[in-house]
Amino acid sequence: MQKLKYLFLALFFTLAFVTPISAQYDTNVVLPEYRDGGEVYGINLGSSQRVSLFPEGCESIDKITLESKNPINGEIFVKPLNENPKKDVAELDKVFEFCQVELKNINKDDLQNVNVEAKVRKSWLDENDVNEDQIALFTFNEGDKTWAPHDTSKKTESSIYFFYSSRAENFPYWAVAKYNPGLVAGINPGLLLLCCIILLIVFILAALAISSRGSRDSNKTA
Repeated sequence: MQKLKYLFLALFFTLAFVTPISAQYDTNVVLPEYRDGGEVYGINLGSSQRVSLFPEGCESIDKITLESKNPINGEIFVKPLNENPKKDVAELDKVFEFCQVELKNINKDDLQNVNVEAKVRKSWLDENDVNEDQIALFTFNEGDKTWAPHDTSKKTESSIYFFYSSRAENFPYWAVAKYNPGLVAGINPGLLLLCCIILLIVFILAALAISSRGSRDSNKTA
Protein backbone atom coordinates (compact mmCIF):
# COMPACT_ATOMS: atom_id res chain seq x y z
CA MET A 1 0.00 0.00 0.00
CA GLN A 2 2.86 2.36 0.83
CA LYS A 3 4.45 1.70 -2.58
CA LEU A 4 1.15 2.45 -4.31
CA LYS A 5 0.94 5.78 -2.45
CA TYR A 6 4.42 6.79 -3.65
CA LEU A 7 3.48 5.78 -7.19
CA PHE A 8 0.43 8.08 -7.19
CA LEU A 9 2.49 10.95 -5.76
CA ALA A 10 5.11 10.53 -8.48
CA LEU A 11 2.39 10.50 -11.16
CA PHE A 12 0.81 13.67 -9.70
CA PHE A 13 4.07 15.65 -9.72
CA THR A 14 4.84 14.47 -13.25
CA LEU A 15 1.49 15.69 -14.59
CA ALA A 16 1.66 18.92 -12.60
CA PHE A 17 5.13 20.10 -13.58
CA VAL A 18 6.06 18.54 -16.94
CA THR A 19 5.10 20.63 -19.96
CA PRO A 20 3.64 18.62 -22.88
CA ILE A 21 6.10 18.39 -25.77
CA SER A 22 3.45 19.15 -28.39
CA ALA A 23 2.98 22.67 -27.00
CA GLN A 24 6.48 23.58 -28.15
CA TYR A 25 5.52 22.90 -31.76
CA ASP A 26 2.13 24.60 -31.70
CA THR A 27 3.72 27.99 -30.98
CA ASN A 28 5.59 27.86 -34.32
CA VAL A 29 2.55 27.18 -36.49
CA VAL A 30 0.08 29.81 -37.72
CA LEU A 31 -3.48 28.76 -38.59
CA PRO A 32 -5.31 30.60 -41.37
CA GLU A 33 -8.47 32.62 -41.67
CA TYR A 34 -10.47 32.06 -44.86
CA ARG A 35 -11.49 35.09 -46.88
CA ASP A 36 -11.36 36.50 -50.42
CA GLY A 37 -11.21 32.96 -51.81
CA GLY A 38 -7.96 32.09 -50.08
CA GLU A 39 -6.15 31.61 -46.79
CA VAL A 40 -4.91 34.56 -44.73
CA TYR A 41 -2.13 34.01 -42.19
CA GLY A 42 -1.43 36.65 -39.55
CA ILE A 43 2.34 36.96 -39.08
CA ASN A 44 3.81 38.64 -36.00
CA LEU A 45 7.51 37.92 -35.52
CA GLY A 46 10.42 39.50 -33.75
CA SER A 47 13.91 39.56 -35.22
CA SER A 48 15.43 36.15 -36.10
CA GLN A 49 12.26 34.16 -35.47
CA ARG A 50 10.57 31.40 -37.49
CA VAL A 51 7.00 30.43 -38.24
CA SER A 52 5.47 27.70 -40.40
CA LEU A 53 2.35 27.71 -42.57
CA PHE A 54 0.57 24.65 -43.95
CA PRO A 55 -1.59 25.87 -46.87
CA GLU A 56 -4.54 23.65 -47.71
CA GLY A 57 -5.79 25.36 -50.86
CA CYS A 58 -2.56 25.08 -52.89
CA GLU A 59 -2.00 21.39 -53.51
CA SER A 60 1.60 21.95 -54.62
CA ILE A 61 2.64 23.77 -51.41
CA ASP A 62 2.99 21.46 -48.43
CA LYS A 63 4.68 23.90 -46.05
CA ILE A 64 6.12 27.43 -45.97
CA THR A 65 8.63 28.38 -43.26
CA LEU A 66 9.45 32.05 -42.81
CA GLU A 67 12.62 33.23 -41.08
CA SER A 68 12.59 36.90 -40.12
CA LYS A 69 15.53 39.27 -40.31
CA ASN A 70 13.66 42.20 -38.74
CA PRO A 71 10.38 42.41 -36.79
CA ILE A 72 7.32 41.62 -38.92
CA ASN A 73 3.63 42.33 -38.35
CA GLY A 74 1.41 41.66 -41.35
CA GLU A 75 -0.36 38.99 -43.33
CA ILE A 76 0.34 36.40 -46.01
CA PHE A 77 -2.43 35.60 -48.48
CA VAL A 78 -2.29 32.17 -50.17
CA LYS A 79 -4.57 31.15 -53.02
CA PRO A 80 -4.45 28.56 -55.86
CA LEU A 81 -4.73 29.95 -59.39
CA ASN A 82 -6.48 28.16 -62.24
CA GLU A 83 -4.28 29.68 -64.95
CA ASN A 84 -1.01 31.47 -65.61
CA PRO A 85 -1.26 34.95 -64.04
CA LYS A 86 1.45 36.23 -66.41
CA LYS A 87 0.35 35.26 -69.89
CA ASP A 88 2.30 38.10 -71.50
CA VAL A 89 5.68 36.43 -70.76
CA ALA A 90 7.29 33.19 -71.86
CA GLU A 91 5.21 30.19 -70.81
CA LEU A 92 6.51 27.51 -68.49
CA ASP A 93 6.68 24.05 -70.04
CA LYS A 94 4.36 21.86 -67.95
CA VAL A 95 2.86 23.32 -64.79
CA PHE A 96 1.45 21.30 -61.93
CA GLU A 97 0.00 24.37 -60.23
CA PHE A 98 0.14 28.17 -60.06
CA CYS A 99 -0.25 29.82 -56.64
CA GLN A 100 -0.58 33.36 -55.34
CA VAL A 101 1.51 33.94 -52.19
CA GLU A 102 1.12 37.63 -51.41
CA LEU A 103 2.78 39.65 -48.66
CA LYS A 104 0.50 42.24 -47.05
CA ASN A 105 2.14 44.92 -44.88
CA ILE A 106 5.32 42.82 -44.94
CA ASN A 107 8.52 44.07 -46.54
CA LYS A 108 10.30 41.27 -48.40
CA ASP A 109 13.64 42.66 -47.21
CA ASP A 110 12.60 41.89 -43.62
CA LEU A 111 12.60 38.18 -44.43
CA GLN A 112 15.84 36.24 -44.06
CA ASN A 113 14.63 33.05 -45.77
CA VAL A 114 11.45 31.63 -47.21
CA ASN A 115 11.79 27.84 -47.23
CA VAL A 116 9.23 25.93 -49.25
CA GLU A 117 8.30 22.27 -49.12
CA ALA A 118 6.47 21.43 -52.33
CA LYS A 119 4.75 18.31 -53.60
CA VAL A 120 3.62 16.90 -56.96
CA ARG A 121 1.13 14.13 -57.62
CA LYS A 122 2.73 11.02 -59.10
CA SER A 123 -0.27 10.51 -61.39
CA TRP A 124 0.27 13.99 -62.87
CA LEU A 125 3.92 13.18 -63.60
CA ASP A 126 2.90 9.99 -65.41
CA GLU A 127 0.14 11.70 -67.39
CA ASN A 128 2.47 14.50 -68.53
CA ASP A 129 5.56 12.34 -69.12
CA VAL A 130 7.62 14.31 -66.57
CA ASN A 131 10.41 12.73 -64.55
CA GLU A 132 10.26 13.31 -60.79
CA ASP A 133 13.77 14.83 -60.94
CA GLN A 134 12.64 17.52 -63.43
CA ILE A 135 10.46 19.44 -60.95
CA ALA A 136 11.32 22.93 -59.67
CA LEU A 137 9.74 25.81 -57.81
CA PHE A 138 9.43 28.96 -59.94
CA THR A 139 8.66 32.48 -58.73
CA PHE A 140 7.85 35.41 -60.98
CA ASN A 141 10.56 38.07 -61.03
CA GLU A 142 8.90 41.45 -61.67
CA GLY A 143 12.33 42.99 -62.34
CA ASP A 144 13.09 41.13 -65.56
CA LYS A 145 9.57 39.78 -66.19
CA THR A 146 10.55 36.11 -66.15
CA TRP A 147 9.70 32.96 -64.24
CA ALA A 148 12.82 32.30 -62.14
CA PRO A 149 13.59 28.66 -61.25
CA HIS A 150 14.97 27.96 -57.78
CA ASP A 151 17.18 25.12 -56.62
CA THR A 152 14.77 22.30 -55.83
CA SER A 153 15.71 18.90 -54.44
CA LYS A 154 13.58 15.80 -54.11
CA LYS A 155 13.34 14.70 -50.47
CA THR A 156 10.91 11.82 -50.06
CA GLU A 157 7.73 10.30 -51.41
CA SER A 158 4.40 8.78 -50.42
CA SER A 159 2.03 6.58 -52.36
CA ILE A 160 0.50 9.71 -53.91
CA TYR A 161 3.16 12.47 -53.95
CA PHE A 162 6.83 13.26 -54.44
CA PHE A 163 8.03 15.86 -51.92
CA TYR A 164 10.59 18.60 -52.64
CA SER A 165 12.54 21.28 -50.79
CA SER A 166 13.27 24.75 -52.18
CA ARG A 167 13.49 28.47 -51.38
CA ALA A 168 11.36 31.29 -52.73
CA GLU A 169 12.76 34.71 -53.58
CA ASN A 170 9.88 36.55 -55.23
CA PHE A 171 6.21 37.31 -54.54
CA PRO A 172 3.30 36.99 -55.18
CA TYR A 173 3.25 34.45 -58.02
CA TRP A 174 4.65 30.94 -57.66
CA ALA A 175 4.53 27.84 -59.82
CA VAL A 176 5.59 24.22 -59.40
CA ALA A 177 6.47 22.97 -62.86
CA LYS A 178 8.80 21.01 -65.10
CA TYR A 179 12.30 22.45 -65.30
CA ASN A 180 14.37 22.15 -68.48
CA PRO A 181 17.88 23.38 -67.66
CA GLY A 182 20.39 24.01 -70.42
CA LEU A 183 23.26 21.59 -71.00
CA VAL A 184 25.74 23.52 -68.85
CA ALA A 185 23.15 24.34 -66.18
CA GLY A 186 22.31 20.68 -65.81
CA ILE A 187 25.90 19.67 -65.05
CA ASN A 188 27.15 19.50 -61.49
CA PRO A 189 29.39 22.60 -60.93
CA GLY A 190 32.16 20.50 -59.37
CA LEU A 191 32.13 18.11 -62.31
CA LEU A 192 32.15 21.00 -64.76
CA LEU A 193 35.22 22.51 -63.03
CA LEU A 194 37.02 19.15 -63.09
CA CYS A 195 36.34 18.76 -66.82
CA CYS A 196 37.71 22.25 -67.48
CA ILE A 197 40.89 21.48 -65.51
CA ILE A 198 41.39 18.20 -67.39
CA LEU A 199 40.89 19.94 -70.75
CA LEU A 200 43.38 22.65 -69.74
CA ILE A 201 45.99 20.02 -68.76
CA VAL A 202 45.45 18.15 -72.04
CA PHE A 203 45.84 21.40 -73.98
CA ILE A 204 49.09 22.29 -72.13
CA LEU A 205 50.55 18.77 -72.67
CA ALA A 206 49.62 18.88 -76.36
CA ALA A 207 51.26 22.30 -76.73
CA LEU A 208 54.44 21.06 -74.99
CA ALA A 209 54.54 17.96 -77.16
CA ILE A 210 54.22 20.02 -80.37
CA SER A 211 56.87 22.45 -79.14
CA SER A 212 59.25 19.59 -78.24
CA ARG A 213 58.73 17.91 -81.60
CA GLY A 214 59.43 21.20 -83.39
CA SER A 215 62.69 21.58 -81.44
CA ARG A 216 63.86 18.06 -82.37
CA ASP A 217 63.07 18.63 -86.03
CA SER A 218 65.07 21.88 -85.95
CA ASN A 219 68.07 20.10 -84.39
CA LYS A 220 67.97 17.34 -87.02
CA THR A 221 67.91 19.92 -89.81
CA ALA A 222 70.87 21.72 -88.28
